[in-house]
Amino acid sequence: MAEGANSRNLLLDKLQCPNKIKLFLWRMFHNTLPTALHLFQRHITSQAMCFRSSSHVEYRIHALRDCTRARKTWLELNPNLMNGNFFHQNSNSKQDHLNIPWRMVFLYAAWYLWYWRNCMLFDSSFLWPDNAAQVIRGKAKCQTEISGGWVPPEGNTVKVNVDASIQGQQGLATAGGLLRDSQAR
Repeated sequence: MAEGANSRNLLLDKLQCPNKIKLFLWRMFHNTLPTALHLFQRHITSQAMCFRSSSHVEYRIHALRDCTRARKTWLELNPNLMNGNFFHQNSNSKQDHLNIPWRMVFLYAAWYLWYWRNCMLFDSSFLWPDNAAQVIRGKAKCQTEISGGWVPPEGNTVKVNVDASIQGQQGLATAGGLLRDSQAR
């Protein structure tokens, strides 16, 4: 495995964020996001142009950084954004942004920009949020505050974590649990 791929995999392993964002980042790093160019190259669509700005090919950096709404959101978040190796530098940044680690702001921004792009593509009634930067900061701040991490139990004991969910008026329910010892097994 290449050195860059190893460092990206370590980054993904250590990230404190939801798995949907880790999966998105893995796909981004491995160039498997279904951008117009990606789908065109695989003969799934007939064109590689961005559906939002039909004068540009939609490759991953265009979809997530250079397209008009994405660019506006990035500039609202951080006018001094690092543009070199955009994804690697920003996802590894140690800087803070309004007392939130920039890495978390960056990861949430990339994910939401992709999510909102897909909403625009598949839902004609979707409206891009006017307060996109504020939404992203709020989600990143919330994630930062709750990502204290799992603490193993002491000694020869087992910790039980449970969760449950009920679906609306139908009354359907599901539950699950996890047992782990001090070795996280």
